[in-house]
Amino acid sequence: MEVKKGSKSSTSSTTFHAINKRGQITVFIIIGIIILFVTAGILFVTKMVIKEDVTAEGEYVREDVPLEFHPIQTYTENCLLQVATRGLNILGEQGGYIYPELVGDFSVTDPTNSVGINIQPARVPYWYYNKEENNDKLVTFASGKPPLYMEDDTELSVEAQLSRYVEEKIDDCLVQYEPFAWQGFRVEAGESRADVSVAPSAVQFLLTKRLSVKKDTAERTMERFSVSVPLQLQKYYEVAAAITDAQQNYSFLELQGINLIEMYAGASPEKLPPTYDVQFDFVGVQWTTPDVEQKFKSLLATHVPMLRFFGSDNMFDYVFPSSRLSDTFQSVYDNFIVPVEWDNPGVSVRFNYFNWPLYFHLTESGTVKPQELFFSNPLGFPPFMLAMQKYRTQYDTSYPILVTIEDEQALDGEGYTFNFALEANLRNNWAVEDGGTTVSLAGVAKPLICDENKRNTELVRLVVVDSYTFEPVDTVRIGLTIPEETECLIGVTDEQGTLETPYPLVTGGVLNFMKEEYLTNFYPIDTYNFQDEPGIIGYAIGQPENVIPLHKKVTVPVTVKKVPVQKCIDDTCFFAGSLFSPEPIITYRPETLDSDHSWVLTGAKKPLDETETATVFLERVRDTVPGVFNSAFQAAITITGEETQNVELVPGVYKVTGTVLLNDVVRIPEERRCIKVEVIPHVWEESECFTIDEISLNAFVSSQIEWNTESTYITLTPEQLYGSQGIILYLPVHEILDVPEEQHVRVMEDLNVMAELTNISRQPSIRRMLQPTLT
Repeated sequence: MEVKKGSKSSTSSTTFHAINKRGQITVFIIIGIIILFVTAGILFVTKMVIKEDVTAEGEYVREDVPLEFHPIQTYTENCLLQVATRGLNILGEQGGYIYPELVGDFSVTDPTNSVGINIQPARVPYWYYNKEENNDKLVTFASGKPPLYMEDDTELSVEAQLSRYVEEKIDDCLVQYEPFAWQGFRVEAGESRADVSVAPSAVQFLLTKRLSVKKDTAERTMERFSVSVPLQLQKYYEVAAAITDAQQNYSFLELQGINLIEMYAGASPEKLPPTYDVQFDFVGVQWTTPDVEQKFKSLLATHVPMLRFFGSDNMFDYVFPSSRLSDTFQSVYDNFIVPVEWDNPGVSVRFNYFNWPLYFHLTESGTVKPQELFFSNPLGFPPFMLAMQKYRTQYDTSYPILVTIEDEQALDGEGYTFNFALEANLRNNWAVEDGGTTVSLAGVAKPLICDENKRNTELVRLVVVDSYTFEPVDTVRIGLTIPEETECLIGVTDEQGTLETPYPLVTGGVLNFMKEEYLTNFYPIDTYNFQDEPGIIGYAIGQPENVIPLHKKVTVPVTVKKVPVQKCIDDTCFFAGSLFSPEPIITYRPETLDSDHSWVLTGAKKPLDETETATVFLERVRDTVPGVFNSAFQAAITITGEETQNVELVPGVYKVTGTVLLNDVVRIPEERRCIKVEVIPHVWEESECFTIDEISLNAFVSSQIEWNTESTYITLTPEQLYGSQGIILYLPVHEILDVPEEQHVRVMEDLNVMAELTNISRQPSIRRMLQPTLT
């Protein structure tokens, strides 16, 4: 057989290539094994480094430094602890934000059209709110709740903000290590980088800052500094998140608002307009929207604090005494419990509405009135006419709620507060639902009337002074509100408190005077009066020329004392006092008993007991100078025992509401009473006896006042307030525990005394006895 040329050579070449490929595979396997071991080694070393950086408890490990350089390390970590603690406190006061401006704008005058509550200087974002304009028919809910961990958001998270705060503020504390210069230390410091880790029982801070430290011939480089702040921030955040989820899922704030409207509505000028009612009257009741809004705000201020978080430290159960309506009262009371299941959170949770501006719109603007229907006999005989008033009111309202979580034991007993805000939204008498879409709102152009070339009056002069010293107030911002149009910035006062400028021509305008630390003042103005000649605006209050007085906000120590209301039975009284008892303010004879039970206001003024907590709301109703108009102002005071609270106040005429809560067990002992029943009239009678069960209350409201009339208001003039070292408020307190716990002595009728104190405290002689004292 003929062999083809080159066939042998070809076979040999094929064999060589196969051997070469097997060698390459062997090399690749060896390289792969090397890479595998190198990778494993890198991972092992990395894990060892991580283990060295963080302990098993999650704390950052301190860098070991020689004893000679311990002062530098301790100084740096002390500064880190100070800055970290300050940052945590700021973050707690502002709903998880050190930098709330990252969320958006906060309006003092229109909080429900902003991203949170401005309680200057703090700004508290809403964790759940309607981000659309109040007048918009569309509702879109949003949340300002910040993420907790850096990995979720590198800018807005709690860890990220704390890191940024430490990086920005640490050098202010370190002051370039100047205190160590005289000790011979030379310190060169690099840039700061902070890492923060929120753990269940503490917040860990790591500062990475390269320090080159020299002293004499010794030299050391350090760069890791760590502290652990014993604060359960994670728990506070989770409690706040649980409350927010409850609002999102159950709308408990709106349900409370609806209940308040239904409970306090009726065809009466003193009540709210009913959502639906029919009355057979010839004349219907009318309301004005501002009056209804004020009533609703007062209800919110007194009832929102009754909301309770189940299991919190300040949660208490109140069981109403058995009566015909006790089940109804108990159901309403229990509805104030927030629907969250949480076993022993170890914190106090409070809900508050401090009379902030709200969005409030009724079916009709201006006057709310019923539809009148008249009917007559179509047959003409017998003649009659029937009138019917048909009430139907639609409530649309949005209002802010401040939620405060407090841990008195936190930070080694210094205490910690975590605030956040929620917004309630009612539309058409019901909790509003999420619209699920977003509307792009176009910007609004500045009205031409605010332009400088539209100011066509002559020069108008004004002078702003302090209401107490009458010294001029500079840098006061003056704006002009034009009804149903806009607001123009007119200017700012100079060092003499003066502004002289032309104004736009408007009718029914209102000037507003704003300056930090002062109460905003409003002045109605018709600028057409100055179209042809210059003038000056202000009030004639005894100065050489008319001025605009501004009230400066001042912090005053306030204490609350009690005027005891004590019991007597016939001639026996259960208190130490004079030989002759004062005239009783309440007298009653309990059913089936033969003795008169009376209560007297002793006139003695005593400190509160440690088990008594007074809550007083001061709401400013007008200025001390007639015709002067200011922005709304209120103050809330909560004092236990002999505490003193610093309260910010301004001069004015105030409405006062107050209560005292006795945090102690009050028992009405079991009592057996008998009544005589005539079996045969005037001949034979028998006694029928019955037992009244023991009544036990874990807490007891022992005082309640409401000074809401012209004759009961309290007045604080500038001279009184600014010249005072403190204020003492007095409340009549029902001293039920001073009554012996014996049957026929401490009786169930005694529980009704507190309800009478509101009206009794308005009587002129009693009101004078309770007049606050300025020290």
